[in-house]
Amino acid sequence: MKKYFYKIITVLGIVSILLWQNVAWATIVVVDSYSETNANKYYSVYSAQSIFGQCFQAPNNYTATSAKFYLAKSGLPTGTASVYTSIAQGTCGTDGRPGGSSFIETASIDVSTLGTSFALQEFTFNDIFNFVSGTYYSVFILYNGGDASNYVKIGYDDTTPTHAGNLFYYTTGWGVSAVQDLSFYVYGNDVVSMLTADAFQMGMAF
Repeated sequence: MKKYFYKIITVLGIVSILLWQNVAWATIVVVDSYSETNANKYYSVYSAQSIFGQCFQAPNNYTATSAKFYLAKSGLPTGTASVYTSIAQGTCGTDGRPGGSSFIETASIDVSTLGTSFALQEFTFNDIFNFVSGTYYSVFILYNGGDASNYVKIGYDDTTPTHAGNLFYYTTGWGVSAVQDLSFYVYGNDVVSMLTADAFQMGMAF
């Protein structure tokens, strides 16, 4: 009887430590996406048209980790590009675009390192940003360098776009297209408690 009592005390001790330290592991999942296999055209991203992005809806609660766009280069663009996310304004699927004052930025990439053939390029967010289930967001790339001969290419679909959001861009003001979708991926952490049967097995092994 005493032996089992000590086992129970040990298990409770482990549980308490885990709860006290708030230990958790995170599973990275796709928050939303539109596959690069759909892309049939591209936009040129440079100083005169420096932002292109997509509006999307978070299906669950996640913490943003990274984003990908389908990119290539033309000519010899120089400088860096970054990706941002924020709450969207307008109606996602019609005229959704960045809104509010809370934006988070990714680590930048050197655009000269992009290939001339299209590939998915990942950008990792620098700060914590929480996606809330059912809320609409924007994700976009910003490249404020280059020119009409030296630019970043970003792939999109205007043939049979099926994403629930819409494409948006910035030139001298905001523009949107409800009949075009960028190829993109947004990733987030799905936080799950580490308090599993493994902890109890650990305790029972004492």
